[in-house]
Amino acid sequence: MKRCIRILFLLPALLFAAEGMYLLDAIPEKSARKAGMKLKASQIYSPDRVSLSDAIVRISGGSGSFVSPEGLVVTNHHVGFRAIQELSTPENNILEEGYYARTRDMELYADGYRVIVTLDFTDVTEQIMQGVSADMNPIRRVETTEANIRNIVREAEREQDIHAAVKSMYSGSRYYLFRTMEFEDVRLVHCPPRNIGEFGGDIDNWMWPRHTGDFSFFRVYAAPDGRPAAYSEDNIPYRPKNFLHFSSRGVKEGDFTMILGYPGSTQRHLTADYAEFTVNTSYPRQIRDFEWLIKSIETLGQDDEAAALKLQSSHKGINNYLKKYQGMLAGFKRQNIIDHKRTLEAELLKKSASSRSAAADYADLKAKVDALQAEKQAEWPLRYAMGRVLRYSRLVGAAHSIYRFTAEQIKADSLRDLGYMDRDLPRHLYRTRTTMKSYYEPYDRAVLKYFLMQAAELPEGMTLEALNYIRSAFPDMPLEQAVDTFLDQLYENTQFADTDFRVKAYGMSKQELLDLQDPLIEFVRILESQEALLREKDRIRNGEQLLIMPRYTEALAELLGEALYPDANGSIRFTYGKVEGFSPADAVNYSYMTSLQGMLDKFTGSEPFDLNADYRELAGNPGPDYRDSRIGDIPLNFLHTTDITNGNSGSAVMNARGEFIGTAFDGNWEAMTSDWNHDPSLTRSISVDSRYILFILDKYSNARALLEELSIR
Repeated sequence: MKRCIRILFLLPALLFAAEGMYLLDAIPEKSARKAGMKLKASQIYSPDRVSLSDAIVRISGGSGSFVSPEGLVVTNHHVGFRAIQELSTPENNILEEGYYARTRDMELYADGYRVIVTLDFTDVTEQIMQGVSADMNPIRRVETTEANIRNIVREAEREQDIHAAVKSMYSGSRYYLFRTMEFEDVRLVHCPPRNIGEFGGDIDNWMWPRHTGDFSFFRVYAAPDGRPAAYSEDNIPYRPKNFLHFSSRGVKEGDFTMILGYPGSTQRHLTADYAEFTVNTSYPRQIRDFEWLIKSIETLGQDDEAAALKLQSSHKGINNYLKKYQGMLAGFKRQNIIDHKRTLEAELLKKSASSRSAAADYADLKAKVDALQAEKQAEWPLRYAMGRVLRYSRLVGAAHSIYRFTAEQIKADSLRDLGYMDRDLPRHLYRTRTTMKSYYEPYDRAVLKYFLMQAAELPEGMTLEALNYIRSAFPDMPLEQAVDTFLDQLYENTQFADTDFRVKAYGMSKQELLDLQDPLIEFVRILESQEALLREKDRIRNGEQLLIMPRYTEALAELLGEALYPDANGSIRFTYGKVEGFSPADAVNYSYMTSLQGMLDKFTGSEPFDLNADYRELAGNPGPDYRDSRIGDIPLNFLHTTDITNGNSGSAVMNARGEFIGTAFDGNWEAMTSDWNHDPSLTRSISVDSRYILFILDKYSNARALLEELSIR
């Protein structure tokens, strides 16, 4: 099936200078060099020779970069938080005290952390669409593309140590095959104390000015032959193709900045209807649930230090999204985004009526897109209820993954759903081991009860079958009592809380699982039977979208008269901008840099604005090294216009020459809606200055060996 993809060939000059998360084969070299970049696009990414992108990694859902020839990786403290938390005990709480491995044998294995290096990527659109036609049944259309994806992935992974994934771009107009290597022997080298790495806590989160040392160092290890390998004392530091050089010169206002990283997701090209639904329905519901989850964690941790420590990572992650969604709602209202989208869509409809090109189909395509979205929204309450049960109860989620994996084994490998082929087993085993490391039964049980009781409030005509199952098991009890009784029996009698048993269960057949008569398996069987019906509806819609969305995106790009870069989807991207402050309101002007004195000014002696005595003494007399002449102090954090989102946390910020000048860790509150709408006057990235990282390593941690390992310019 042929597709028109002219959106890919519009001139980069049409793009906003600081907006866009570009694929590495579409770096807007001309405009970036005009903005100050000293490198050629081929020096940033080349599939044929060593380039800057070879130094960039994905680590535990965030981003990072190699900064030495010995596999040393710098990322955020909050990206490393889970590892630091899990390595901490009440007796040796490195989360609170910080850590520095003065010798290689002191580096601590971060079990469950993986570092992923992208080797290259290739446009495989023609192969994916082979055999697909407009007159096919929608499900058959999806099945054909999925079969083609499986074949492409299987062929790519014939090469040793290669992991492959196909990602859709431009609303399904293009497909790319990404080849990566994954390293699972990752060890903690250095992290500052929490009151430095997380100074300001949730109060300062997403806010400016910031004064935090949000960085940490890990090291990647490999087998003696350089190949990825499981943790072993025989492994040696990995030698990457490339690494970044630290800059000690710092930044000044107007300096060029660029980032290579792994942004998670954006929704900048979606419709006004979708935005309105998200603002009025989705975000408020999620905010309510996040608030309950946070309160539950805090209550459980009040009198149990070990439980509080175990749940810290969950608490931090949920709090982060809570504040982000609250900021999203405020931003949508403040920027009037929905009305702006509706006005734009009305203008485009009017413009399309007089067009004689592909844009003339915009009205019809827009109606079809809205209809598909309306179907999704109508089913959303049930899908949301199902998703919360499967996601937030770690025990249920783990058992469901096992059940579905074993059920797929009945099919030939080439016919299984994506993600459940034989090649996916190691990834499932990895997840069941790592996601359950922070499992805490009282919290898990409370979460499952909460979302089951919420499911009882579904609109008329909708029901969660798993809840009906509980009702039928205890017909004479009020619902809450029935749920409590059911959960008592489930958590007392299931075998799946045991890690070794979960691993063993992946080797069972579906019937063998059912024969266990484990109450959790029966529960997830009912969940999965309903989930399968919802997936089938999705396949029909996805088959229709395969026809509609590429044409809609093409028409939209033509009417707007600008190139539509692909929304973020977790693949490696390039973005650039400049160091710049901003003015969020009348008579309010924020400078681009914060200082050590500003941090001391925030000190209260209580969390989250506490600092230990040794650090306060150092900060009171920091010495001349690492100072910025423009502020006469040690620089901490700086602002720049480089376009990022979740997943970019830990991304290396580089100057015009590709040198490391900081690590990105946040966006600003005033531009929380940047995932939906990029406002160049407000959207800023917040990063830790490289000079502050060097200051902490040198003056606070006395990390001489680590400093000598870095290449500092």
